[in-house]
Amino acid sequence: MTAPDAAPARWLASIALGAAFLALWLIQHGYAGLSHDSQLYTLLATAHLEPSLLGSDIMLRFSSQDSFTLFSPIYASAINLLGTEPAAALLTFLSQLAFIAGAAFLARRLMPAPSAWLGLALVCALPGFYGARNVFAVVESFATPRLLAEALILAGLGAFLARRLWIASGLALAAAALHPLMAAAGVAVALFMNPAPARARMWTLAGASIIAGIAFAVLAARGEQFQFDDDWLRLLRSGTDYLFPMLWPIASWAREAVVLNTLLVGALALEKSPARSLCIAAGLAAVAGTAISYVGGDLLRIVLIVQLQLWRWNWIATFAATSLLPFIVMRAWSQGTLWRAVAFLLGAAWLFMTQAFAALAITALLIPLAALARRKSIIPAGSARALFLGAGTVAGLAVLFHVALVILAAAAGADESSTPAAIKAARAFGRTGWLPWLAFLAAFAVVQRATMLPGKVFASGCCLILLAALLPTTAREWSATIYGPEPFRAFESWRERIPAGTEVLWFDSPLSSWLLLRRPSYLSNQQEASALFSRSAAMAMKARVDAVAPNLEPTTFVGWAERRPVAPSPDGAAPGFNLAGLCASTDVKYVITHGETAATPIAATAPNAPSPFRDIQLHACP
Repeated sequence: MTAPDAAPARWLASIALGAAFLALWLIQHGYAGLSHDSQLYTLLATAHLEPSLLGSDIMLRFSSQDSFTLFSPIYASAINLLGTEPAAALLTFLSQLAFIAGAAFLARRLMPAPSAWLGLALVCALPGFYGARNVFAVVESFATPRLLAEALILAGLGAFLARRLWIASGLALAAAALHPLMAAAGVAVALFMNPAPARARMWTLAGASIIAGIAFAVLAARGEQFQFDDDWLRLLRSGTDYLFPMLWPIASWAREAVVLNTLLVGALALEKSPARSLCIAAGLAAVAGTAISYVGGDLLRIVLIVQLQLWRWNWIATFAATSLLPFIVMRAWSQGTLWRAVAFLLGAAWLFMTQAFAALAITALLIPLAALARRKSIIPAGSARALFLGAGTVAGLAVLFHVALVILAAAAGADESSTPAAIKAARAFGRTGWLPWLAFLAAFAVVQRATMLPGKVFASGCCLILLAALLPTTAREWSATIYGPEPFRAFESWRERIPAGTEVLWFDSPLSSWLLLRRPSYLSNQQEASALFSRSAAMAMKARVDAVAPNLEPTTFVGWAERRPVAPSPDGAAPGFNLAGLCASTDVKYVITHGETAATPIAATAPNAPSPFRDIQLHACP
């Protein structure tokens, strides 16, 4: 390529890869709306605007995470300007943009541009779960402060590596103001990366211990409970078992093992560099956070330790392992036969990640093999080739397994949305993340290998066309509403009937109670999350669960409730909603049911109400 073509070629390559990356993002991270923890933060924000209507909700009455974040007033201001669902979509969109920017900023300080592109695409493509089961992920598609705090932390680590310490400190403080639990992971990583002498590290540890002691003393002076009693602990372990590493299933430990072994291989394979330092620091932070949670929470039952959830430091280890994986594999591949065997096993471990015992078996072999690779002179060439062939065979089996898994997952998933068939298919085959990443890798290879300017123009055009084809569907997803003005108007007469501040049982739809009726929710599974921050809240909700659950339909899942046998009624029909029993056993005043019940409702939704809210009835307890 001639010199005059160099600048246009670079621009075209960046446009092509940027468009391909955004297309990958739009396919893998469709907007999830008001789901998961965004429901709880929506209540917190709405209560800021209307405390007289929602401030008495049982989730807020005792204590909540609202005391530890500035996200709620920010969200409330956005709701006041735009409405609830547009505000949630905007905050999610801005958080995702910030995350991409922060991750890219850090990645370029760790790796060359090609590896950074591949690493960021992998972060985007893979689910990125950490902790127990699949409750939390590095990248989320709904409104919470977690993603924005992660973005600030990643940008802060990039500034830290660039020795912009004041900027890094400011970003860390901003992240802590939004979500201190997520921000603490970045601070821990920075401390582990800091090349300070051992004495300075000891002083840092001593300072942290003093701060922890002061915190415990303050809580004791305020009369806060130091250890969980049996009743409170039993509720948390049954409803929020992800808080306790002891209760994590083996599949979750297998995923963490793959992540930590990737970081350890990176520490062995990479030369001294910021990338190697991040591998070591992120791994140490994850291990330290999980160990403190296990000892302090599972064994010692200390309330504050469980509330701190230091196991969440695994988020930054997951990000580091995922973003650095292509870079680690390429560097290992370039260092000889044994390192290529390590690369094969590392890839197999990621492909087998959902198969706990296979993943654990492979990770058990990774580190001994990597240690041998560092001392390759002691391994005969024939033995090295045998190990390489064996590792390659394992990797081949992992590929075949993963192809079968992708096909089965695509066939099992039923997408009833109005999304175009092509996008449905892309998402169905992309659930594991590897197929979308391979598509990006193909685009990357074409862009990198195109030696003539017309080839790069063609590649850029194809990527832009793909991105443009996705935008209409994406716009519809992000602008869709359920709790908009029309549903709100449909419940005007209901709001007039229900006195302000009166709790409503609309199980299990607390958002409808909060947003459409502007009334507190009497009980829902979502509200039980606040039990972590208050024993009084936990006991009050448990009492309500015991009273409400026997009167709901037996097929309705109720957290903390005893298993209920489904016994048919004398006429052979399955038992339904028992309104009379509910009113007799609880102090609830208003109940909303779906479909017909034996009791006469005091109101029903209008026939022209939006489809999610048709066939519901309002009942009043005497």
